[in-house]
Amino acid sequence: MRGVSQGRKLFVTLGAVALITTSLIGAGSFLTYQSWRGLKETVDQRLKTQDLQGKIIWLDEVLTMSARMNASTGDQTWEKRYNDYVPLLDEAIGTLTELTPVQADAEQAKKTDMANQRLIEAETKSFELVSEGKSEEALALLLGEAYQKDKEVYAGGMEAYNDSVNEFIRTKVESETEKTNFLFGVLLVSLAISLAAWIFAINLIRSWGRGLHQMAQSIEEKNDELQELNGALEEKVSERTQELKSRTEKMGLILSNAEQGFVMVSRGGVLNTERSGVLDEWFPSWKPGSSLLENVKEIDPKNHVMFEMGWQQMLDQLLPLEMALDQIPSRMESNGKIFHFGLRPILDDSGEVEQVLLVVSDISARVAQEELERDSKERMRSFQLILSDKNGFLEFVAETEKLIQGLGDSVQLPLLKRQLHTIKGNSGIYGLNSIADCCHAWESSLDEIGLENQEERAQALSELWNERISGIKDFIGRGESNQIEIDAEEYVAAIERVRKGASVSEMERLLSSWSLESAKRRLSRVKSQAQRFAERLGKGQLQVKIEHNFMRYPGAEFADFWSSMIHVVRNSLDHGIETPEERKAAGKREEATLSLRAVPLEGGGMAVEVEDNGRGIDWETVREKAQQKNLPCASDRDLLEALFSDGFSTRDVVNDYSGRGVGLAAVKAACEALGGKVELESTVGERTLFRFVFPEKATAGEFKQAA
Repeated sequence: MRGVSQGRKLFVTLGAVALITTSLIGAGSFLTYQSWRGLKETVDQRLKTQDLQGKIIWLDEVLTMSARMNASTGDQTWEKRYNDYVPLLDEAIGTLTELTPVQADAEQAKKTDMANQRLIEAETKSFELVSEGKSEEALALLLGEAYQKDKEVYAGGMEAYNDSVNEFIRTKVESETEKTNFLFGVLLVSLAISLAAWIFAINLIRSWGRGLHQMAQSIEEKNDELQELNGALEEKVSERTQELKSRTEKMGLILSNAEQGFVMVSRGGVLNTERSGVLDEWFPSWKPGSSLLENVKEIDPKNHVMFEMGWQQMLDQLLPLEMALDQIPSRMESNGKIFHFGLRPILDDSGEVEQVLLVVSDISARVAQEELERDSKERMRSFQLILSDKNGFLEFVAETEKLIQGLGDSVQLPLLKRQLHTIKGNSGIYGLNSIADCCHAWESSLDEIGLENQEERAQALSELWNERISGIKDFIGRGESNQIEIDAEEYVAAIERVRKGASVSEMERLLSSWSLESAKRRLSRVKSQAQRFAERLGKGQLQVKIEHNFMRYPGAEFADFWSSMIHVVRNSLDHGIETPEERKAAGKREEATLSLRAVPLEGGGMAVEVEDNGRGIDWETVREKAQQKNLPCASDRDLLEALFSDGFSTRDVVNDYSGRGVGLAAVKAACEALGGKVELESTVGERTLFRFVFPEKATAGEFKQAA
C-alpha cells in the first residue's frame, strides 16, 4: 500500500510540474514565436522590397537598352522585347507600392512621374523613327541631353522613394526586434522556473531508478531484435540494388536504340554523359561535358543568338516558363536534315531550373510531307481557277513571267518593290501561295538590304516559279491568242444592226473592234478576284457590279495596267470596305458593293473606274502620315500625290495584304506609262472612287464601243 501511495504521489507531483512548466513554456514560446514570425515577415518584406528595388532598376535599364538597341540596329525584335518588359516594370512598381505603403514627397513624385512620361514618349518616338528608317535620329534622341536629364530626374525620384521605403522597413524591423527581445526574456524566466520545478521532480524520480534499470534491460533486448531486423533490411537493399542495376542496363539499351535523341543538360548548358545513341550519329561532335550553346552555334549559326537568349530567359524566369520556352528556336537544320529541339525543364524544390531534358527529333520526312501536301493544295487551287477562267490564267502567267524576268534588271528600289508587290498580289489571287510567300519575304528585307543579292534572289524566285508552273502549263497547253472572242450580248447587238440596215462601213468598224480586248471580260475577271479576296479578308458576301458599255481597247498595251489593277481592288477591300459587323453598326447594309466600270470618253478614249461604298478616305490621317514622311500636304492635290507615292501607307503595321505603300504607286505608274491620269473622289463614311482616264491619244491603239 505504501508503494502504491508513493507512486500516486509521484504521478500527482509530476503532473503538477508538467502542467506548470507546459503552461509557462507554452505561453512564452507561443508569444515569442508570434513576435519572431512578425519579425521574420518584416525581414522578408525588407528582402522583397530590396529585390523589387533592384528589379525595377534592372527593368528600367532593360527598357532603355532595348530602345537604344532598336535604334542602333533597326531590329524590331528589340521593340518587341521593350513591349514585353513594360508590364513587368509596372507590375514590380505596383508590388513595391503594395508592400510598403509610404507617403512620398508630392513634389518629388510629380517630377518623377513627369520625367518617366517624357522617357516613355522619347522611347516610343524612337521606335516610330526606326520604323520610318530614321535610326540615327532615334539614337540621337535616346542619347540626347534631354533624355539623359529625364533619366537622372527619374533615377533621383526613385532613389528618394527607395529611401522612404527603406526607412519605413528599418523602423518596422526595430520595433519588431524590441518586441521579440522582450518576449524572449520572458521565455527565459519561464524556462528558469520550469527548470527548478523539474529538479524537484527529478529527486522524486530517483527513487524509481530500479524500475528505470529494468526498463534499460528491456530496451537492450529490443535493440538485439532491431539488429536482426537491420540485417534482413540490408539483404533487401542489396536485392533492390541489383534490380535497379538491371533496370539501368535495360534503360541504356533502350536509349541506344531509340529513334529520338535524349540527353540531360545542366543549368549551365553542359551535356550529361547519359544519352541516346542516335545523338552520336546525328551530332558526332556533341561530347559529354561540352556546351549545348556552342554545339547549337556550330550546327545552325542562324538560330544561335536567339537560342542563347531564350535559354537565359528560361533560367532568369522573368517571363512565365511556358512563354520563355516559346522564345527558344525549336527548329534546326544540319547536314541536310531538319531537327526539332524540345526542352523539358526540371525544377528544384525552390522552383528554379535545375536541369533540362533535351529531346531531339528528326522531322525531315514530316516537313517534306507537309511541303508536298502544300504543293498539292496549291496546284489543286490553280487547276480550279484554270477551269473557271483559262484565258485569264494564261494572261496571269504571261504577265508574271514578264515581271519576273525584269526583277534582276531593276536599278531603282521603288520599281523593284512595285514589281514584287504585283507578283505577290496576283500569285495570291491565283492560288500560288509559295510564290506570294517568297515575294513577301523578299519585300520584308528590301529596306534593310536594298538591291543587295538582287540577281540571286531573282534567280531563286524564277526557279521556284518554273517549278510551280511547269506542270500547270502542261495541263493547260498554250493560249489561244489567234482567236477573237465575243459574248452573246455583242453577237445579238451585231445581228440587230444588220437587220436595221447598217452600212458596210459601220459593220466594218463594228467587226474590226472585235480584234480589240473586251473590257467586259477583263472586268469580269477582276470581279472574281475581288470576291475571292473579300472572302479571305472576312468581309462577307461582296456584291460586284460591272458596267462595261461594250468597250474594247488594245489588250497588249494594257497588260501591265490590268496586272497592277489588283492593288486598287485590294486597297478598296482592305482599307475601304468594312466588315459586316462594322457596316451594321454604322447603319449600312451588311453586304458591301464594289462597282467596276469601263466608261467611254467624249472625243474618244476610255476611263476605268473602281468604286466602293465603304468608309471612305480619312484625309487627316493621310495628312499626318505625309507630314511624318516630309511629303507636301498643303493642298488636295498634294494629298492625292502622297497617297499614290512610293512607300506611303496609312497602316502602321505591315501584313500580307497592305502596309508597304507599294500597290497604289504601282498602278499609278502603269496608268501614266500609257499616257493616262489618276483621279480620286471620296466621301468619309460613304464611298471612294478611283478613276483612271485614258484619252484616245494615250496609246498607239484605239478604244471602241462594240455595240
